[in-house]
Amino acid sequence: MAQVYELADNRFLAVDMLEIVTFSDTTSDFESVLGELYRLENQNVAYEIIWLTEKVDNQSYISKIHIYIVVRKIDNVSAEAASCVKMLINNIRNIVSDFGYSYQDSEHCRQTFDDLWRQNVKSRVYAVEKKEKVVINPSGVCPFYYTEIIPSNNTEGLASLINALSQRENCGISFGIIPTKLYENEVAILVQHCSELEGLSKGISVNGQLVKDSCAQEPFEVLSYYKDNRDAPMFLSNILTFGTKEDCAVLSNKIISLLQGGDSNIGGFEASYVDISKSIGSIINEFPNYIWNVSALLMYKYRNMKIRKYIPLSNYLYRLPLMMTIEELISFFRLPVYDGNMSGVEGTRYKKQREQLKEEVVSDSNIKFGQLISSDMKKVTIGCDERILSKHVLIVGMPGTGKTTFSINLMLQFAERNIPFLIVEPTKTEYRALIEQLPDIQIFTPGNVSVSPFIINPFIPLKGITVEQYKPVLVSAFMAAFSMPSPLDLLFQNAIQQCYTKYGWKDYSTSDDSDVTIFGLHEFILVFKKLLQTSNYSKDVKSNLETAGVMRLMNLIDMNSNIYDSINTIPIEDLISRPTIIELNSIENMEQKALIMALLLVDVCAYTKINSLSIGTRLKNVLMIDEAHVLLSPEGRGDNSDISAGSSTVSSLQRMLKEIRAYGTGVIIADQSPSKVTHDIIAATDTKIMFRLVEASERRLIANSTNMDAEMEETLSCLQVGEAYVYSTAFNKPQLVMTEDIREKKQIKLSIDNDLIRKLMHYWDNKQKLLCPYKECYLCGLYGDGCNYRIKADAEYISSEAYAVCVDALYKNTDKKRTVRGVFLSIPSLFAKKIAAMGYGNDREFIICVRIKLFRKLQLNDRLYKMDDKEKIKLITLFMKGSEKNG
Repeated sequence: MAQVYELADNRFLAVDMLEIVTFSDTTSDFESVLGELYRLENQNVAYEIIWLTEKVDNQSYISKIHIYIVVRKIDNVSAEAASCVKMLINNIRNIVSDFGYSYQDSEHCRQTFDDLWRQNVKSRVYAVEKKEKVVINPSGVCPFYYTEIIPSNNTEGLASLINALSQRENCGISFGIIPTKLYENEVAILVQHCSELEGLSKGISVNGQLVKDSCAQEPFEVLSYYKDNRDAPMFLSNILTFGTKEDCAVLSNKIISLLQGGDSNIGGFEASYVDISKSIGSIINEFPNYIWNVSALLMYKYRNMKIRKYIPLSNYLYRLPLMMTIEELISFFRLPVYDGNMSGVEGTRYKKQREQLKEEVVSDSNIKFGQLISSDMKKVTIGCDERILSKHVLIVGMPGTGKTTFSINLMLQFAERNIPFLIVEPTKTEYRALIEQLPDIQIFTPGNVSVSPFIINPFIPLKGITVEQYKPVLVSAFMAAFSMPSPLDLLFQNAIQQCYTKYGWKDYSTSDDSDVTIFGLHEFILVFKKLLQTSNYSKDVKSNLETAGVMRLMNLIDMNSNIYDSINTIPIEDLISRPTIIELNSIENMEQKALIMALLLVDVCAYTKINSLSIGTRLKNVLMIDEAHVLLSPEGRGDNSDISAGSSTVSSLQRMLKEIRAYGTGVIIADQSPSKVTHDIIAATDTKIMFRLVEASERRLIANSTNMDAEMEETLSCLQVGEAYVYSTAFNKPQLVMTEDIREKKQIKLSIDNDLIRKLMHYWDNKQKLLCPYKECYLCGLYGDGCNYRIKADAEYISSEAYAVCVDALYKNTDKKRTVRGVFLSIPSLFAKKIAAMGYGNDREFIICVRIKLFRKLQLNDRLYKMDDKEKIKLITLFMKGSEKNG
């Protein structure tokens, strides 16, 4: 906004400015700009480009350079002066923005300018001037008077001047211009004198002889140049340097060298500089109107008075040394072109956003992505309607570029709209920080049961889904996570079918039916093994299938029994009906992480399709998969995976994305690498958020999917933290935004310890029965009151030792039934010291838990001993009935 001052003559002076923040790397047509500004206003107006230094530390240069464009207007009416300046500054904004420069308005830069002005302009001031020339001609006619013409077509990008200034402190440069025109008397003198000079230079007849004066040629050409431009825009110019005596001398000489850099058609260009420091007080204290004051000083005070005294023509053309055409001005009155090697200034890394944004993109009701980054620095926030997100989102970028902060911001916006979300976080624990903003959020920590347990039984169909509908879903989940070459895939499908049949499930059965028996992974392994053993495959094939199938399934139980070895499960509706995070970082095996992710994916998809009452409504829930390559890339799952598993996963996810987009569930896929997400998944997402990517192949992949031009693709490699390109069908081209640093705004912590999560999680408070993992748990007195994790862990330890004892005894004794019975009965005595050290004594619930676990271990190794259900119950409960003595 313009500042308005009242002058001594009761007129008003309006002043406004903007600071150039970043500099374009493209040469721009500033010549036409000067012409446009002249046409807009050329009465009592002045323009100035001021360069000021600000000392910096820890850089290869001494000072950062601030460059300001200042506009001044004098008028009899205050409002008219302010209005004119506003119009002019707006035009300059548009011009520099179109040229690829970014800027700050005066409200953001004026205080810094005022401080730097007082700091820089306090020592000396030099003025650079075109040299006045006088030629004494041999013909005896009055001496020829003229000045220099600044060479045109100067292509110097001002880099040398920038670099020179950046190596100094407390100094500056001012390029000031005042629009004017040649006065009538000046034109008359120029016309008359040019006619005389032309005659002298071409020759005049004296006594029948042609006499030429060679000294007249250069004055003739110079004065003719201004005569011929008498109707063109003209400006009075001031070129000033500020600083110490040495600074001013060095900078003034640099400017003179700059002015000499163009094409001169009239001799060699000469300029000089003069010390005007005696007038520095008025310059500092009268900044609003000092440009006119300096012009007057240079015109009347700091001149060669001998020329004015002895050369009459100089009095008629006294303004000529300060007078310049646009062609001359363009040598210095322009903005630097960034060449990548400039010190103290920053290059523009983006072009002006020229696309006309649709109303739907800038609506206040949108999910916000960020503030548009544009050279015009306008604060335009872009985003999308929440319904668009059901067409899915891809977020990519290197670590530390702002992906997670952006994602956290999205989740908070979803929560504000009561849109539940489920985040699957495979490798980190960054999203748990949301708990301080969303106290009702659910956080589960698979693999770290002491914090917040997570259980999953993939064999329980979702509510409302029949076995017939669910079996293909289950098969696709396992195939997405595991490599299943034929015939393992067929064997796996047959085992699923037989398992459901064995436990009373018919094709139309659901999980709510009373005539079905719930089974889990343990029971499935038993069926799978039996099916394999009774198959007609050769011994070698059976061995390979057992390794690829049974051992892999056993590994799930052995490594993470608290997750997979349960007949219970957390219902998917509990996970997607409120904000939820599932952290997988405690699971070391990447294949097991992939299985959980795959099961959640297919369950969300199936549940969404079955339970959706309408199509095309609002966004109902969101599933976010962080570090998606863990699921999608074979390399992400470890050495045991192959390309077929990755391909199957990609196909499954791609199919899912297509299926659920109509039902109001949005999927957000985040990863460091577009290539690991794969082209097919990239293509299946409508909205893409792209943070910094350095690798050329990664940039090329994402650029081809978002209609990026070459410059945008290149810019991807140098985006700053928080900067991202946003692309969707609402844009013709990706739009560059600065995403909000929501962590800073809301003071969100970078980490939350497990103790706080443990304290704040209440999901299991009224669901303790689900933590009893086996169907045999009903034999324990703790069933329904909560199965203590420590009891299970201690029981697992004792049962493992008891299993080793039992296996050893079975190999030594032929009466296997009596041997097993003996081990079951002797557990309290065999491990009495260890049990006592654990604090259980002769606790029967603990002993029952040990026996249940021992029984299940023996079940999985049925080659040693087979036990029916009747014997199982008897052995497990033997201690409770007091039958130990009858062993």
